Amino acid sequence: MTSPIGDFPLRISSFDRCLVEGNGLDALGFCTWRFHWGMLFGTSEKWWGDKGLRRRPHEGIDFCLFRDINERDQNLNPGIRIPLMYDGEVVKIDDDYLAKSVYAMHPIYDGNGSQLLSAYAHVIPLPSIDVGSVLHEGEMIATIADLEGKRSLLSPHLHVSMAWVPSMLSHECIDWDTLANPDMVTLLDPLDCMSCQYLVIP
Repeated sequence: MTSPIGDFPLRISSFDRCLVEGNGLDALGFCTWRFHWGMLFGTSEKWWGDKGLRRRPHEGIDFCLFRDINERDQNLNPGIRIPLMYDGEVVKIDDDYLAKSVYAMHPIYDGNGSQLLSAYAHVIPLPSIDVGSVLHEGEMIATIADLEGKRSLLSPHLHVSMAWVPSMLSHECIDWDTLANPDMVTLLDPLDCMSCQYLVIP
């Protein structure tokens, strides 16, 4: 199955299935993902604190909550393992304002000189993962960070971004400022690359 992203079809990733099954969320009665409006791609609203406006539109999606078969909302806890979106190579690991960000390049090209990148924020890379690690889709790369003691109003969560980036862009130049620059990259809605069911919380 493919998802039409811009003019280029991307195969649907097994990311969400691996996230659920690889962490035993199905055994906890996982039913569907839950997103506050501000967790979704391109939104300007915060989903935490004063619920005010973000500094810039959201560059991805935030996985934080799921609903179980008993219609209870459950949080993703620190330590939840994060799978890789597609086959690829870890090209950078950097600090973000809550923990670490892991950036991976995938051997998928849009035909216009750009390559697919995925980024995973507010995580702790697994000890076996470093820059240069080459992995298959669904292999675990990191865990959701514990934000206790960070003086943050945010709950532990995973931020996922996807983008077309110029193939010749130096990996050292990849960061959140670059991903927010529409003159350099084209951001994608990660949900368009997944088959997951979800509900939006008003």
